[in-house]
Amino acid sequence: MVDNGNSAQNILVHDNFLTDDEYKGIYDLFTGSTIPWFFNGSVTYGNGPLESQFHDFQFTHTMYASTRVQSPMFEKLTPILDKLSIKALVRIKANLIPYAKTIIEHDMHIDFPYEAKTAIFYVNTNNGYTKFETGEKVQSIGNRAVIFPMQTKHCGTTCTNSKIRVVININYF
Repeated sequence: MVDNGNSAQNILVHDNFLTDDEYKGIYDLFTGSTIPWFFNGSVTYGNGPLESQFHDFQFTHTMYASTRVQSPMFEKLTPILDKLSIKALVRIKANLIPYAKTIIEHDMHIDFPYEAKTAIFYVNTNNGYTKFETGEKVQSIGNRAVIFPMQTKHCGTTCTNSKIRVVININYF
């Protein structure tokens, strides 16, 4: 487990990132029935083993991309965005990965090929995780954020102890 910036790759983990009330608002929104989720037939566009290919999909909700707000849900992210030192946004996207019978790691990737930061906010607690190329893992714990250089290779996973794994991915300068 990466812990509070002790990694050589500047991976910073922040537990209890939001206040309880702020977190409850984000949790209720992204695990509730009012947010529209959109099917993506691939998580990272890789070609892993056949079993992982069947789980190589996710549902997403993009809130910011192409230099503009894409969703009214963007406003709900103010508590998260206020805690990050953002000069400019690149993209904000929520990912919903359904339950699987086993933990399946998706392909390693970088979000964009330039120097900036990635923040992943974990909406719900489950046994999924974010894994880095070094082998370090950050467990999916609700109200946790991990921040790292955007060119750091990483991957997400499925989960086996919850119906869904939900994270919010923020790319920014």
